[in-house]
Amino acid sequence: MDGNVKSSLDASMGPPPYSRGNEGSLVSALKTLLFFTILMVTLPIGLYFASKAYIFEGSMKMSSSDSYFYAAIVAVLAVHVVLALFVYVAWNEAWMTSNYLIFVHSLPHCIKQKTKNYII
Repeated sequence: MDGNVKSSLDASMGPPPYSRGNEGSLVSALKTLLFFTILMVTLPIGLYFASKAYIFEGSMKMSSSDSYFYAAIVAVLAVHVVLALFVYVAWNEAWMTSNYLIFVHSLPHCIKQKTKNYII
């Protein structure tokens, strides 16, 4: 008797809810995070050594101790630029996702209203 009750409950509940609706936005967010993580590591370090060797010591003929200082300033500025770009991209991505979700959630209501008008 318990088996019949359990099977009738399972049949009345229907299929399990679809829980992977935001998987695309999650993958997109992780790709963005990975890109900016790599950029945060490589850009300041690369700019530090490039500006020290080529700009400050090479073309401006600064001493080694002075070039360390100014190259560090360039690296810190690069970190701030990458952080600002990350915040800008994440903000726009979140805004676009929220607008998309509002649009998608309003679609079934619009479709129901249009089909109601055509039923005779």
